[in-house]
Formats: sequence, structure tokens, C-alpha cells
Amino acid sequence: MDYQNYYNAFRELILIADKISGTGLISDFESRQKWALDLFFQLRNRSKTILSLLPEDGAIESKTYDLSAIACLTRSLGEIYEAFYYFGIDRIEEPEAMLRFLLMKIHQESELEEIQKKFRYEEFDIKLIKESIRSLRDEAKRRYSELSSLEGYEIYDLINQGKDKFRKTLKHNKGRCLDRKTINRRIFERIHENQEIPGVGKIDLDKLEKIFEAMDTYLSNHIHVSPLAVSESAYEVMIGDKSKHFYKLLIRHNSFFLGSAIFDIAEMQNNPRISDNSKELVAESVIGYLRDLLS
Repeated sequence: MDYQNYYNAFRELILIADKISGTGLISDFESRQKWALDLFFQLRNRSKTILSLLPEDGAIESKTYDLSAIACLTRSLGEIYEAFYYFGIDRIEEPEAMLRFLLMKIHQESELEEIQKKFRYEEFDIKLIKESIRSLRDEAKRRYSELSSLEGYEIYDLINQGKDKFRKTLKHNKGRCLDRKTINRRIFERIHENQEIPGVGKIDLDKLEKIFEAMDTYLSNHIHVSPLAVSESAYEVMIGDKSKHFYKLLIRHNSFFLGSAIFDIAEMQNNPRISDNSKELVAESVIGYLRDLLS
């Protein structure tokens, strides 16, 4: 497909996400489903912002568009989907989801404590947040002890680490018990279990991981103003890329995450208002992208 077709498909995905967002109230769901729905709203809204920054055929040439901003938002949308999967979709029960939430809360409070120290807050304020962190960690330890005898809960063993190592590990994993690579692997495995790609067969998980890691590196180059980013931006300004390869690639990458989230929410809500044509579009945004990456 050409650029405009991908642009139109991305816009249609956002409309589908809007429709799904109106099929249930957040109060209808359990805790982890509330988090999933809240993060789904963020995915939809981030997608709308990205769409507003993309060129349309017939519009002023792409020299007026900010490649770095689009790359930054694309990277952010992928990270939102990781959190969406980690809290709301991964195959865990409510008690385990609450433990994950507590770990994220500890990380959040620890980051806030660090900020307060650097901004030289009053000692009283810092003491309050330290007490909050201690209370949260005690609660996490209690919940962990209730779950630790079950299979697979060794991923939460970091809770029993010493204070400094615990906080360092949590910070490295952005408040999660799993690192980013493991979360992405689980996302790909979930698709792999349910899908064969025409012309490709079963998904090569190792190859797919490497491709997505390369995509993250490419996005980071644009976010952090590397020589590659300067070169591509200069080309856009001086010559203009008629094929819009940068925008097309990022649209497809964003559509993969938004399409995956639409499938996940549709499954969670049981019977959402999605037409067969919409289902085909969502499937193509996910499977079609993987097919082209792996073929």
C-alpha cells in the first residue's frame, strides 16, 4: 500500500478504538481491568496526537513536520502498550496484579523521594515519603509471602533483596518485576500462540525481537538528535521524501500496538461493537506488519 492508505487505515483504527472505549464504564471492571482500560485510553489519545503530526497527501510537503516529535511519541506509545500488557493483559490473577501495582507504586514514590532531595525539600516532606515507601514495601512483602509458594512467582524474589539492590533493580525495570525484553517476548508469544502468518508460517520470535530492538534504536536516534536523525531531517527539508518512508514505517509500528490493544480490549469486554470489516482492518494492522517484517 502507499502512504495515504496506511494513513487512512491508522485513522480508522483510532475510530475503532473510540467505539470500543464507549462500550463499558470503568466501574464495571475489576482493578486490573480498570488499569488496562485507562492505559487503552492513553494509547488511543497518543495515537490521535501522532496522527495530528503526520502529513496527508496534498498537504504542504513534509519539511513542515517534526520527525523527532513523531519518533518520541511512537516510542512512548510502544511503552504504554508494554504497561497495558503487563498490568492488564498478561495471564495473572488479581492478587498478583495487585503485587505488580505495589511494586510500581514503590518505584514511583522512590523516584519522587529522589526528586525531593535534589530540589532540597523540607526534611519533614522527605520523611513522609520514606514512611510511605516503607509501608508499601511491607505490604508488598506480605502479599509476596502469600504467593511465593506457587509456581512462577520467583520473578518477585527481588522483594527480598536488600534495600539498595531492591530499589536499583526496580529502577532498572521501570518499577516492574520483569524487564522490557521479557515483557516484549511475552507479547510476541501471545500472538505466536494464536496466529500463523500467510507466507511466513509460525512467528520467528528471536528474529522478531531483534527487529523491534532495531526499531527502538532507530527511534532513539531521532529522539536524541543523532547524525542519522540530522541527515534524515535535512533530506526532508532540502529534498522531501516522496515515498514518505519514515512516516509510513512509524504509522505501521504504531498501528501494530494500537491494533493489538484493540484485540485485547475486545476480548476483555466480550462482544464489543466491532464490524467484520473493522476486525479485518485490525488484524491486518498487526499480522500484516509482522508478515512484512519477517518475510
